[in-house]
Amino acid sequence: MPEDRGGEASTSWQVFQQRTLHAASQERGGSTAQQRCFRPVAELAAAATAAPPARPRKKKKPSARLRRLHKELDRMSPEEREKTYAALWYKRLMDHPELEDDRVVRRRRREVLDAARNEKILASGLPLEPQIRSEPRALINRKLDPYKIRPGAYKMVLPPEEEKKLALDQFGTGIQLSPRWPWGYRLGGKEDFVFGMFGRSDYARAVLERQWAGRDPDQVIWDQDFYEDVLDNAHNIELTLMVQTLRPLPLAQLRRALTHRMSLSMRGLPIEGGEVPDREQPPQEVPLDEADTAAMEAFQSTFDEKRLATSEPGKLWVDKKGNVKEGTHLFLNVGPKFELRGEVMTPGNLRDRRTFHLGVWRSRRLARAAFDLFLGEFPVDARAKYMSGQCILYVTNGFKLGPNPDNPNQQLHDEQGNILPEPTHRPPIIFPTPHDDSGWALGEGRLPLLDGLRRGFQDA
Repeated sequence: MPEDRGGEASTSWQVFQQRTLHAASQERGGSTAQQRCFRPVAELAAAATAAPPARPRKKKKPSARLRRLHKELDRMSPEEREKTYAALWYKRLMDHPELEDDRVVRRRRREVLDAARNEKILASGLPLEPQIRSEPRALINRKLDPYKIRPGAYKMVLPPEEEKKLALDQFGTGIQLSPRWPWGYRLGGKEDFVFGMFGRSDYARAVLERQWAGRDPDQVIWDQDFYEDVLDNAHNIELTLMVQTLRPLPLAQLRRALTHRMSLSMRGLPIEGGEVPDREQPPQEVPLDEADTAAMEAFQSTFDEKRLATSEPGKLWVDKKGNVKEGTHLFLNVGPKFELRGEVMTPGNLRDRRTFHLGVWRSRRLARAAFDLFLGEFPVDARAKYMSGQCILYVTNGFKLGPNPDNPNQQLHDEQGNILPEPTHRPPIIFPTPHDDSGWALGEGRLPLLDGLRRGFQDA
């Protein structure tokens, strides 16, 4: 029995203790003993996790370096102090870019670098030029006079590899006519094609200035040696010919007429039907080597009307009858190694046109003979020849094509035409007269009504 009583007593004591603790955790009991002996569980947990009370910290004495910095700042003027604060803040931004937007930091860094570069330029005594990135492009263009925005200005100078991609300068233009049966050229003739001569004016001046600059223009323009020098330097001037057909042209007759004259020029012989002025001895034929002969044959086969009329690229600019379509553009260019390069542009709307590479003919004689048709002793169009020579001589003497503010003697007119001065006291131009019966004026035909008549003109 004593054991049972002990068990009942222990059980009743546990129940009493649990009830007392539960009441103390919910709210404090009414008696003082309960308030002292039993504290709520929440207060016990808060007391266990609470930090110890903060002790008052002693004021740290500034170091000697910091005291010297304060003295230096006190001696500074407000402007110097502001610059110092800005430099310190900029260094802080560079060390911690997360304090500000990266774009703003990059802009401020670029401004500081530009300011340092400008200070170096000013210290060296050079003029300070405005930069596009420091000011909007439109604002700088408004500040500059219109005549200053031109090739040669500081903002228009390009690297050599980019300058080679620019458009060529036009030296002269001309037209080829055929006789109109039965009146010949009396009523103007039929327009076959127009052509233009192009090249690099700066390059022409570099290679021709030493020999031809500063001489009498009226003598140089009529001197065939000047044009021979231009032909010898065709690869340096990047001489280019563009031809545009004005009507359907029979490709077979055109090819035979042109290649025949080119063959005579390559062998050093005069054009048939023409006289060679101012020559004491007749020219001697220069035989062609194998390379020149192969290049000439390849050039002729390139313009075979039967092959072009049946091939896919050729159908676009040669019809079934073997005629070159109206509006076709043909380009001939002299490369840096004196090779002749050819391209053709199909006719039609500009968006529908296509350009094809005809080939490269590596023969110096062939390339020279192709341009000898237009700049030789007996050109296709004499007016175009002397217009090109006049323009080349103009740039050789240091002048620029188009408006040039640096030239006080230049006067521009609104009417169309050649702005270059016309040469005076020029002799009459003698045209060759063909002797064949084909009807072409390129060395393969004769004039039905004007047989043997030499055409010429002379300014009053």
